[in-house]
Amino acid sequence: MAEFNLKIITLDEVFYQGRAEALIVRGVDGDFEILPRHTNLIAAVLPDDIRIRTAEGERHAFISRGIVKVTDGSVTIIVNTAEWPEDIDIARAEEAETRARSQLVSRASANLDIAKVELALMRALGRKKTSKFRS
Repeated sequence: MAEFNLKIITLDEVFYQGRAEALIVRGVDGDFEILPRHTNLIAAVLPDDIRIRTAEGERHAFISRGIVKVTDGSVTIIVNTAEWPEDIDIARAEEAETRARSQLVSRASANLDIAKVELALMRALGRKKTSKFRS
């Protein structure tokens, strides 16, 4: 099957670099799939589980928000953080989810940044979702 070069870059490292047959990421309008010979694009990606399909099988990873760039058969994702399922601290993700939901329900503070809290909730839910794919 045809493949493309995939690189996932975080603030600290090259998280993943290799060949892929397909990539599924969450964009602003929902999930989308990138296949070999995909048209060039730049798009925002949201915090969630991503699926990387390679000749060896499918891998999952959590990514924070960032951008994906497809250029001439190569795909680069630039995000703040990325984690493999086995590296996710599930208890921490659950605490973050509880805290964000509580803030959204109470809205006690006039200074509450709703978008920031919603993003924290999205990250927590994405981490929990990805953690289910531990090997």
